[in-house]
Amino acid sequence: MRLTSDSIKPIADAIHAEGYAVVQDFLDTDAVSALAVECRDADLQTTAIGRGAGRVERADVRGDKTQWLHEPDASTAQRAYFDAMDALRRGLNRELMLGLDERSEETRLNSSHIT
Repeated sequence: MRLTSDSIKPIADAIHAEGYAVVQDFLDTDAVSALAVECRDADLQTTAIGRGAGRVERADVRGDKTQWLHEPDASTAQRAYFDAMDALRRGLNRELMLGLDERSEETRLNSSHIT
């Protein structure tokens, strides 16, 4: 899906009304397939709770594994994701008058989202 003003409006309306939006085909099938392969092939790290000295791995609380995506080193599929998220951020800023001006160069790839 290429995000346009027309496609952002229903997303913004759903977020405003429901607090969330489900967007079918947010990324094209090729990007989703490539991201799934990257996730399966990645060296995912066991997640933990807490920070610093209080950081503890607790599979009963967090059983997933993650890897951070770094935008400067993004693959083609990751670039499609980052570009779509940036277009969504800009569109939601406009439609909902938010202030989502900052964009992180990192995004967490989570194994619990890939089948």
